[in-house]
Amino acid sequence: MGESLHELASTKLFQRSIVNSKDYRLCVHTRRGDFVYSKAHQESTEFFTVNSVKYIVDSIQTRRRVTVLLFGDDYSWNSNLTTKFFNASLSAHAALPLVNVTPVVDIAFCSRHCDAVLMTASASTFGWWLAYLTKPDATIYYNSVFSKANGIERELNPQDFFPPHWKPLNLTKMHNGSVRFSVGWSK
Repeated sequence: MGESLHELASTKLFQRSIVNSKDYRLCVHTRRGDFVYSKAHQESTEFFTVNSVKYIVDSIQTRRRVTVLLFGDDYSWNSNLTTKFFNASLSAHAALPLVNVTPVVDIAFCSRHCDAVLMTASASTFGWWLAYLTKPDATIYYNSVFSKANGIERELNPQDFFPPHWKPLNLTKMHNGSVRFSVGWSK
């Protein structure tokens, strides 16, 4: 008989040392692909992804060592982020899946191993389900900007789509180049 889905996710997706570690695992879902060309859906951006990961890691790092695991539809984009930003300047280890698997294997991994999930393209249905099906006590963060201008924001009430315990992240680039964060919906 073949391996179960959870066994496959736990043994093949990442190095065993990552799966077996006691590190806090922040699972980051990115979506580029069709969202890059969409007039409606906000794709994952370098600005949001890098700054949000740093923000979350900094808030957790004082209590526990953090490993950042990236999932998404553009492996080379995630690999570039990992090399250029995360492993070069982050006080946490970042890793990519070792093998290309179906999205359901990613979900199976997250359902057992993620302590937090960051959805960087919040209109992604795959990212939403990955977050929803993760461990019950996991903290879920998401980009409060889920739509491009005049996109789907008129069709979607965020309070109907995102559970109330999920944390929307708002980023503002200041004139001096710094980034200001707030968690929760702006009134």
